[in-house]
Amino acid sequence: MMSHKVYAPNIHLFAFHSSHEPIPHSSLSKDFDDELLWEKCNDIFVKFKIEQQLKIRKISDGLRVALLEGATDNMISLPLVGQIFHQAQSHRMTGFACPLKIENNYALALNLRIPEFNEKNQKTEELELTFFKDLNQDHCFLPRNISSSIGQTVLLTGWLSQRQQPNQRLWREIADECVQNFLGKELEQCPPLYQSGQLFGSPIFEYGNPYQPHSDGQIVVWLFVREVFNGKVDSKIDNNFGFFYQKMIDLLYYRQKIIKAYQLALEAYSEIQDKNQKIIEIINQIGELPQEQEHSTELNQALSDIEVNDFKEKLRILPKLALDYTDGIQAIESDRLTLEANTKNYVERLRQVQERLPHYDLSFLSSFPQKTSGIFQDDLKVKLHESMQKSSLVGKAIASIRGIVEIDKVQRDRTLEETLRTNEIAAQQREKKLQIWFALVVICLAVSTIYSQISSPVKTVLNYLHPEQHSESPLASFIHFFFYYFFDLLLQTLVGLFIALLLGLVVWLIPTPTNHSNHSKE
Repeated sequence: MMSHKVYAPNIHLFAFHSSHEPIPHSSLSKDFDDELLWEKCNDIFVKFKIEQQLKIRKISDGLRVALLEGATDNMISLPLVGQIFHQAQSHRMTGFACPLKIENNYALALNLRIPEFNEKNQKTEELELTFFKDLNQDHCFLPRNISSSIGQTVLLTGWLSQRQQPNQRLWREIADECVQNFLGKELEQCPPLYQSGQLFGSPIFEYGNPYQPHSDGQIVVWLFVREVFNGKVDSKIDNNFGFFYQKMIDLLYYRQKIIKAYQLALEAYSEIQDKNQKIIEIINQIGELPQEQEHSTELNQALSDIEVNDFKEKLRILPKLALDYTDGIQAIESDRLTLEANTKNYVERLRQVQERLPHYDLSFLSSFPQKTSGIFQDDLKVKLHESMQKSSLVGKAIASIRGIVEIDKVQRDRTLEETLRTNEIAAQQREKKLQIWFALVVICLAVSTIYSQISSPVKTVLNYLHPEQHSESPLASFIHFFFYYFFDLLLQTLVGLFIALLLGLVVWLIPTPTNHSNHSKE
């Protein structure tokens, strides 16, 4: 099947990049580089032998400022002239680059085209749609090369021939083929068709679902038609495109800001879900602890050192999770407000266009804030409400852990108190018994002393056996002395020991409070 042709094909790149810092809380954020768009633009110039250089002036004030060096009120774009090779032929290209600062961000509108008339003021020839493949050399216009932090839109345009204009069935085929050639892919691999309609009387097709952004970004194909009025060829595009172009930059800027805000909110929500899952896991672990100890003895109900350390670790982790969770909620709310503010800005710019062109149907442009942005806002409100309801889980988890630890502390204190009381009673008992035994020893000595003073049984027996022994040998005197004192001392000791043992037995048999309480427990 032969490729379709269009007249004066164009490409417009609208790229938007943060001018001060990476997009917050975004895993998709690029390292900050305020020269990124201008460097990418100059790289594209090299591919198409464009000798002009994009020179940027440093201006920070103003909501919408032209950044082209030497720009005036009537000239804010840099005219371009270059070459492109298509089907082994060199074609002259023209175009312009318009660098802007909108709010606190950079915007680049870059146009490259085959002019409608050549240098001899002759009408240029129609080109096959494979031209768009040659135009996108090394995928230089795709998001993975431009890497703008806020996003981009590629607009492909071309004039339909008089033969193509009445055949609306061809419009979709031509638009699909433009996208296929530009990306160098099969249609199934390209961004899906999101919406189609007409703008200023010409068919327009948008590829790329804003709910699920494609890696190749958003691509719009706008096929221009000419109408004949009183024998003269006229076009609504020619009459309105100049005014509309600057407004279109603003509309696409706010559109990308809305989509980026929604993407960031989804990222923050996903992170919140991960934090919430971790919190639930911790709560489930806490809930399993009493079940494991349900049938344990009172002594084993106290938390082990491992469990206490585990709870300490949870108490260390949970506040950080709570802080991250709160930051995530605040991020979603911030993105929601950003989305809402940029939707209002989009609607205001569209109102200005409609006010200037009251007779034109702008429903293709108005469907985005009415439908897409509205769905984004409603979805974020639901996610915010859900996240805020679950935010109390962390507090409950911390309270549960602290409650368990406090109960364990009370149990440990009670056990320690009982142990100390038992030890104190035992010490008192030991001290009492020592006192009693000491008293018994004293009594024993006292009894022995008294007994020795009252009489000496050994002496009495010896005197009875030997009443008169005045003359004894030294050996006999020693033996008599030894037996007299030794047996007398032994007898005194035995008498004192007998009385002490008797009293000790009586003391031992007296029941103590501990023994009595132990018998009561048994």
